[in-house]
Amino acid sequence: MVAPPIRPWRTAGPWWPVAEQEGAMSGSLETEYIGLGELIRNRQWLEVPRYQRDYAWKAGHVLQFLEDISRSFHEGVKEYFMGLLVLMPKGSISSRTYVILDGQQRLATASMLFRAIAAELRTLPSSSEDPSSGDDSRVIREDFVAKHQLGEETRPHLVLNLANNSTYQDTVVMVADDDYEPKKLRERANELGRYDSNRLLLGAAAEVINGLRRLKEDWGPATAGKQLVALAMYLQENVKVVCLEVQSPDEASRIFESLNDRGNELSQLDLIKNHFYDVAREAILPRWSTLFAQLGNDEDPNKFIAKYWVSRHGRTAARNVFSEVRAATGTRARVQSLLTDLEDAAVHYLALQQPADPFWSAYPPSIRKNLEALSIVGAEHTTPILLSAL
Repeated sequence: MVAPPIRPWRTAGPWWPVAEQEGAMSGSLETEYIGLGELIRNRQWLEVPRYQRDYAWKAGHVLQFLEDISRSFHEGVKEYFMGLLVLMPKGSISSRTYVILDGQQRLATASMLFRAIAAELRTLPSSSEDPSSGDDSRVIREDFVAKHQLGEETRPHLVLNLANNSTYQDTVVMVADDDYEPKKLRERANELGRYDSNRLLLGAAAEVINGLRRLKEDWGPATAGKQLVALAMYLQENVKVVCLEVQSPDEASRIFESLNDRGNELSQLDLIKNHFYDVAREAILPRWSTLFAQLGNDEDPNKFIAKYWVSRHGRTAARNVFSEVRAATGTRARVQSLLTDLEDAAVHYLALQQPADPFWSAYPPSIRKNLEALSIVGAEHTTPILLSAL
């Protein structure tokens, strides 16, 4: 399984060549090379837009993330570079609230790791050898997961999108330590629909806990508490991100396109999503959520977009799909029309991947046999042709 590009960069400074990003930067853009935990403590409140893509990391991505960080931690690597985050202030500066325009997958998974460390510390006789340090588990939760403010309800440092946030808050952030168990998370996941992205979210949380417990076994009971606290501090100070702060969605769209042009390949879906939002704004939110509820855990939704576009417009290189979609959807009406067609095509696309899908019950049995044969030989190149015929 191919993991996301989150390898440790052994570097003494930020990789982001600000001075070289001609045309991409403006006076209103700010960059900061900062520790992950420090970013959360300084910015305080981070929110994924309601229209943003659902949580999408599979077990392989999560395990690679944990392996990379734990290896860097054990080897004493001074700085592990986790990647670029794009944030946009929401409201006044004093509110310390920011919208996450890029980087939500990494932030959500890192939040699960902070949460798991806090929970595992609770299982130890003492969370620290130094009694004066206080309750390290509580400090980690307060600083990096959710903070209780005097006279107010506990507020999470991270809010996910419309599809994932309720599950994330109920099963990760606010759940009691005793209930934060892989078995319970997987039981909850099994209650969800096949294409519900919360299955991935719950599975990721379970993988993080199991991975951390394997580390605890390696450390042994004598040093586990000290090592857990040290790992939390490593996440706070040594796991680095480049935080790019923009002032508007329009600036973010220009940054995304610039990054794409410079070889840092962004998802075609992310580019299309941001274009749709630029054109149609709030009107796309329920439509976009419906589309991704249909696609669910499809192996690569970008394949769907590429194959859909070829089925409607003929041969098109995958890297050119976004530019063609943008050219064809310059008005709100055209965006809405394309979303309608995408929703219909998503049903057909998923049915083509599953010959047993109820969709085919209205067709002769020979159709299912033919689809099974195509699946066996791996004839993906026929998908656009079949989509165009449905």
